[in-house]
Amino acid sequence: MQRCAASSRWLNERISLSRYSHVPLSNFELDWLIHTADVFFARALRDQQQILWVSDNGIPDLGGDNEEETCYSDEVWLDDATSCAPAFLVLKQLIQRCLTDAVSSGNIFADAMLQHLYRWLCSPQSKLHDPALYRMLQGDAKGVCTTAV
Repeated sequence: MQRCAASSRWLNERISLSRYSHVPLSNFELDWLIHTADVFFARALRDQQQILWVSDNGIPDLGGDNEEETCYSDEVWLDDATSCAPAFLVLKQLIQRCLTDAVSSGNIFADAMLQHLYRWLCSPQSKLHDPALYRMLQGDAKGVCTTAV
């Protein structure tokens, strides 16, 4: 009896999530937080006419050869800021929209996504995982902490 009650509650939550994210109910992956963050970020990137880099192995496919990238690792670090700056701005806008949804309308899904933002950015399971974007966000966070101190 408890399982029936729990499954009804779970289904109602998934229906609400589906309505909020505009993702069909049957398309959610097991980790709905990472999946939904990927969907929102992909839509935001597309709306800003940015290139999507979807990857199943946690390494973004940026059009090069992985062996080639290790030869030029110094150049990759220098190019992080320029290569992912547009995506970083899109990410900031997405975070602001989620924050607005969580605060103004009390949306529990937006709140959960904000709570798991760091996990999504670090996760190789994210289809839009980009280490350069993570490093850029980390650099901004260090700058804010340094300014505060």
